[in-house]
Amino acid sequence: MSFINVDAASDFSYQNLPYGVFSTSDNPRHRIGVAIGDQILDLSVIKSLFVGPVMSKHQDVFDQVRFQISKPPPVFGPSKQLDIELEMAFFVGGGNQLGEPIPISKAHEHIFGMVLMNDWSARDIQAWEYVPLGPFLGKNFGTTISPWVVPMEAPLPFAEPNPIQDPEPLPYLRHDDAYTFNINLFVSLKGQDMSEAVNICTSNFKYMYWTMKQQLTHHTVNGCNVRPGDLLASGTISGPNPNSFGSMLELTFLKDGDEANYQRVGFGLCRGTILPALSH
Repeated sequence: MSFINVDAASDFSYQNLPYGVFSTSDNPRHRIGVAIGDQILDLSVIKSLFVGPVMSKHQDVFDQVRFQISKPPPVFGPSKQLDIELEMAFFVGGGNQLGEPIPISKAHEHIFGMVLMNDWSARDIQAWEYVPLGPFLGKNFGTTISPWVVPMEAPLPFAEPNPIQDPEPLPYLRHDDAYTFNINLFVSLKGQDMSEAVNICTSNFKYMYWTMKQQLTHHTVNGCNVRPGDLLASGTISGPNPNSFGSMLELTFLKDGDEANYQRVGFGLCRGTILPALSH
C-alpha cells in the first residue's frame, strides 16, 4: 500500500511510476522526478540513498543486463536447415475471368491433372521471415515436380468419401461428391555417402483435410483469376504416425549431395539433388 493517497482514477498509481523532467515556481532548476498520483518525487533530493555501502554495490549488473538483452549480429549466407515437404499439386485446365469466382459445383471442370511435388523449404530462413510475412525466401528458391501430369480421369476410380470436416465449412465450400483420393506416396533419401536410398516416409494423399475442389474454389472466391497451366500445391501430406510425416520435422536437415526421391506408380520419379551454394 502506498503511503501517499492516490486517486483511483489517476494515471500514476504505484503500478505506474513514470519519469520526467520538472521544475517548480520556487525552484526553477530542471531536474528528474517520478510522478506519484498528483505529486512528483524529486530524485535529486533522495539521490544520497543510493550511494551508501549497500545500494552502491554490484553496479556491474547494469552492464550484464545490457549484454544479455543485446541481439546477435545479423548473418547472411546459404541455408543450413534445408528440408523437404511431401506434396501433390494440380494444374488448372480452364481458367476463369477476373472477378468471377469458380463455384464448388464447377471446380472439377477447371482441374486438369495432378503431379507429385517437393516443396523444398529452408527452415532457418522460414523461421526468421514467416512472422509477419509468411513463407517467402524460405520457399521460393526451388520446387520439384514429377515429369508427367496425370489427368483426373485416372485417379477418379480411387476416390474415397471426403473427410469429416468439423466445424462444417461455409456453404460455398461444401460438396458431397467424393473428391479425396487413395494415392500411396513414398519418399526416399540417398545421402552422398550412401550406396542405396532409404525410405523415410510412406504417406497417402487421402490424409488431406481439404479437397482440391475446395482449394480452387476458395482461391477464387474473391474473384482471383486462374489461368491454364497454373499450379496449386496441396500442402504437406502427413499421416497419423511418424513414418508418414511429410517432412523431416527439423529432426535433421539435408546436406550438399543428398538426393530426395518421391514415388508413386504412374507419375514418374520426382527427384532432386542438393548442390553446393554459389560462392558469391
